[in-house]
Amino acid sequence: MVLIGIALSQATVIERARAQNSPPPSFVPGELIIGYKSSDDRDQAVREKTATQEKMRVRGAVPTELEIQKVGESAVKVRITFPKSVQENTRAGSPSELSLLQEIAKQLKEKDPRIDSVQLNWIRRINPPKPATAIQKDTLPELQNLKSIEEGSTNEPNDPYFPLQWHYQALPKGMNAVGAWRSNVKGSRDIVVAVLDTGIVNHEDINGAGNILLGYNFVTASDPCTLQATKIGPGAADTGDTCSEPPEGHWHGTHVAGTIGAVGSNNGRGLAGVAWYVKILPVRVLSQGSGTDGDIINAMLWAAGLPVDGAPINQNPADIINMSLGSTSVWGGQFHECNEETANEYIKAIRAIRKKGAVIVASAGNGETLDQNNERCTEDPQNQQCKFVQVDVKNAVPAGCPGVISVASSDARGRLAWYSNYGAVTIMAPGGDSGQTEEFIIGGKKYKLPLGVWSSVKGKPGLIPYDVLNGTSQAAPHVSGAIALALAAHQDWRHRPDLIEQKLRASAVAPPQGGCPRAKPCGPGQLDAALLVGTQSGARQ
Repeated sequence: MVLIGIALSQATVIERARAQNSPPPSFVPGELIIGYKSSDDRDQAVREKTATQEKMRVRGAVPTELEIQKVGESAVKVRITFPKSVQENTRAGSPSELSLLQEIAKQLKEKDPRIDSVQLNWIRRINPPKPATAIQKDTLPELQNLKSIEEGSTNEPNDPYFPLQWHYQALPKGMNAVGAWRSNVKGSRDIVVAVLDTGIVNHEDINGAGNILLGYNFVTASDPCTLQATKIGPGAADTGDTCSEPPEGHWHGTHVAGTIGAVGSNNGRGLAGVAWYVKILPVRVLSQGSGTDGDIINAMLWAAGLPVDGAPINQNPADIINMSLGSTSVWGGQFHECNEETANEYIKAIRAIRKKGAVIVASAGNGETLDQNNERCTEDPQNQQCKFVQVDVKNAVPAGCPGVISVASSDARGRLAWYSNYGAVTIMAPGGDSGQTEEFIIGGKKYKLPLGVWSSVKGKPGLIPYDVLNGTSQAAPHVSGAIALALAAHQDWRHRPDLIEQKLRASAVAPPQGGCPRAKPCGPGQLDAALLVGTQSGARQ
């Protein structure tokens, strides 16, 4: 497929950016998302494809090809091919193409009264923060010989690596899942949490739990290894981030799902999840750590049980949708808040999902690396103008959009993590800092290990299939897991997203003094799962 500029897939453009040590593109080359005022208007416009193509004129040129795909309730994703006269002056994914697409968007909206918004098909990422020191995985193989430990009480999981999970302990260190468990609040199998992420892998601690529903793939970008077009369809397998055999990856979706409750808690193996009993619905929206607005919006609606073009109705609609992904809306040297002008189709989808009764939980984001002109850049010792900055969550999508439970990240001291976005977030939860370490006692032996969040990943030969990641991606699933516990304890909270957000804010605990600087507020405070579910075990250590 020839896009504006050159014949490259989204994945190829990103790979070339990495090879050239330049920031990857923030939008899909050649694509726009056009939102209509109603589904009838959208359907009529699809039938008028030729007329729409004729309305697109830039620098005197008319598109040579136009592909249209339905997105959300009343929008379309349009992929445009322009003549060589335009392509010669436009590089795929560049600022020049950004200006070109914005020019087209403006013209379309002016010419068609049925259109209420036209936006680029922005790319959203997991954007993991760099740890202060590298995690030495070769310190872990000795732990793989630990098969089991003495069974604890029924309210303390007997999973052998549970002692590593500092993030479940009492505040200010953790989010006090242990307090909820001690009051016998451990979840329910009729609560469904959709995990919109990289998908999930076969895993020894997950396969036997019996709580993973058949997911769905919504990634439509071409496969970076085969270069073949990817189609949406059943299944949500994480295929990794590389084309090697076996593939390498962060296994981000498996890590996130494990924290919520995908792993088998109290099964004498591995580690534990926040909710011991819960159904996980994996929904693949990210490939090589990034996904597009068009795919993500469709996946959100499908996860909630709403109709999506080209997919069957989800028979297991989610009570909670976890989105450990997103990006800051920054272009043209300016930050842009999430509103109808910048992210209208997200806002429409969020409203529809909340009306259906589902809760959306999203990571606040892990900052940005920007130059002096507020343009994305790649950190380089030779470039002193390129610096990491934390960002106000109001400029993040989807976390900054109205109706989303946004989650900032705390470290093991209960302080806003160095990488976390800040602002009027809904809650702060443990996301960890892998640059900090602590001594843990496992099976009677001491290990000095990173204070990131411990969860499940795809195993490698000689290594256990568990690892630490840190980020607001790791903070969000703690909140989703805690809400799953609360819904199990309070059936009357189900399908009431406003009430759930209210309860989260009301049960938040103020962080330690200085934990959230005045210039970087973190909402009402830290998540306390025991206080949220209404037990009497919400005290600090």
